[in-house]
Amino acid sequence: MVTPTGILAAPLAKLALTIAATEAFQAWVGAANSVEAEQSIYLISAPKGAEAPYCIIDFTDDFMRERSCLKTGVPFAGSGNLFAYFGGEVEAALNDTDAAFSFLNPMGAILEELELLSGAVLIPSAEHPQGFSYTSFDEIHLMELGRTDEDRRKKGYDAFGAAFILSVKRVS
Repeated sequence: MVTPTGILAAPLAKLALTIAATEAFQAWVGAANSVEAEQSIYLISAPKGAEAPYCIIDFTDDFMRERSCLKTGVPFAGSGNLFAYFGGEVEAALNDTDAAFSFLNPMGAILEELELLSGAVLIPSAEHPQGFSYTSFDEIHLMELGRTDEDRRKKGYDAFGAAFILSVKRVS
């Protein structure tokens, strides 16, 4: 696997670390810690046969690099929108409303923790010896919510997916 580094790939990896750091995401994917939770997060696309629950992180069309001020030596930083898609199974016997909330309740807990972590600094630890600052969000938009079609549900598979656009600033 190629390690994401540099000014274009790092924002995706940083968002993955931020999501994996939430206890709600760790609980949702059945991980004991953030390092285990990172195994359920994919950058750009998920491999064929990826098991739910998972998260896919990607760019949107308007991610950019911009200078925070015109002072010489001040670095550019990334800003714009990143895409996060969450996919997870739900109980096939549930009606649409109950299935939606069985999926949305954990999503809400994850987003609530992301809001709390937004821009916070992680002190170096055994898991992350370098430390880093979490991704800082200005806005989080739910763009799409969908359930498996009726034919697949009849065959015993049922899942929900939600696509979020996360407006980020000052990502390096």
